[in-house]
Amino acid sequence: EEEEEAGLGCSGGMIARDLSATTCEGASTYCWHRCMNHSEFAVSDEICQGAEEEVRCINPRFQLWKGESHGDYYPACATADFPIETPIPKLDNYPRSENCTDEDFEAFADWFGYDESRTLPGGARFMWSVVGSEIRGKLAYNGLFGYLAFGFADEYGEKNGMHGANVLMAFPGDNYSAFSGLDLSLPSFADEYEVHPKQSPFRYWQEPISTSLATTKNANSIVIDANECFTSFSFQASTIGKYTFNVQGTDDLIWAANGDNAFVGYHGPASRARFYIDWPNAVMTLDGNVIPRDNATFVTGSPTMAPTESATSDGSGKSLSAVLGLAVTFLVAQLTLI
Repeated sequence: EEEEEAGLGCSGGMIARDLSATTCEGASTYCWHRCMNHSEFAVSDEICQGAEEEVRCINPRFQLWKGESHGDYYPACATADFPIETPIPKLDNYPRSENCTDEDFEAFADWFGYDESRTLPGGARFMWSVVGSEIRGKLAYNGLFGYLAFGFADEYGEKNGMHGANVLMAFPGDNYSAFSGLDLSLPSFADEYEVHPKQSPFRYWQEPISTSLATTKNANSIVIDANECFTSFSFQASTIGKYTFNVQGTDDLIWAANGDNAFVGYHGPASRARFYIDWPNAVMTLDGNVIPRDNATFVTGSPTMAPTESATSDGSGKSLSAVLGLAVTFLVAQLTLI
């Protein structure tokens, strides 16, 4: 049985086995702990020989696999002179300052203005209110901003519902390339994505869900808030991708984050989870266990939909029909109640 590569919301304990002694049959190459068929990657011995190369296992940065690392690898034409893989470059501010305390995160993830809040394993907190047929939610992450994602798991999707999932994803830059990652000189943005049904790497599903789908549903808005310690985004929506929030029942959900690089890759073994929310009864469960309600600290005393340092979708083709007015309207409504 082949080992799985972990991804958004995948279950823990996925450790690659040592299959270095494996002999691959036919037109296939041993790559990332399994035999990969050349035909799946449009490569062959004949193609590579014409370029005076051989079929080898590489990553999208055109580096040779060392035979032990976790990540995105595939067979391609290469020579023995290709560089051996190096670690993915970290975010400029990685690791975080020791001054990023749990107390600071409690203040950052204050859930004033939301009806419910739950703390998830891996350093996340999800807050929500049911507003008619919509969910007004906020996902806060106790980590740096590499990416942050929340959405619907695929009930039968591999890797614990990741494959086929429909998610909102927020990024600290734009113009993603599997070779160089996100361009962090560009503004942060968020959009909706459908994870590939078979492939985990982001390069297989990096195109957002089509605009034509977005125009047929209620407008979504996302407000991103990130600093030198923590990350969050807030939204209000009736749908994410092809899924509609079942506000009269229970939804199968997923979250994930990466807080150390800008290559939209592996989230690590902890920063992800699959969970369920029974919206009418405000019950969240994970692995069959009920997650207790967070204590209401309300540190800031101001609605969480009004961001401080934030980046917002701007309608430039990468937006989710973002409506800044939602944040302002919510602020006014809360002030009226005070």
